[in-house]
Amino acid sequence: AATGAGIYCQYGGSPIVTNCIFLGDTTDLGNRELYTEGVTIRLSHSIVQGGWGAGSGSIEDLGGNTTIDPLFVGPTHPAGSDDVFGTSDDGLRLRAGSPGLDAGDTAALPQDSADLDQDGVTDEPLPLDRAGVARVKGTAVDVGAYEGGYAVTNQPPAISAGPDQTVTLP
Repeated sequence: AATGAGIYCQYGGSPIVTNCIFLGDTTDLGNRELYTEGVTIRLSHSIVQGGWGAGSGSIEDLGGNTTIDPLFVGPTHPAGSDDVFGTSDDGLRLRAGSPGLDAGDTAALPQDSADLDQDGVTDEPLPLDRAGVARVKGTAVDVGAYEGGYAVTNQPPAISAGPDQTVTLP
């Protein structure tokens, strides 16, 4: 795309974007996550890396937005090691310390019209995230498709044993 890599809106409508993360989308013109011509995008409780440009339209900041790194668990491998989205190893989960943790608008969650948790209730807020985990784990919904707060380590577990010792792992 030549202009808006995350969202491009042109001539009509007035989209409201809530609890979303835009990161790493590029265009021929560089990093322009949101771009609009002749319309207003209303943005709430979202993370837009590097900010946003409006083109000939506008972007209305409804509050709760930030432009800093969302701190994904594995941003270079979004589907995780199993290469399947919607599983517990997905790289787009938020890690501990993310600005997106408990920063969403819980009231903006859509209804559970498909009864994802199979409890027979379809007029409740969406109960599960993209990986099937409880959608609200803290004081508010997390920004993005996944509830987060995962610890990330790049070190294997350290086990030390002498030459004639046995280590038993649980």
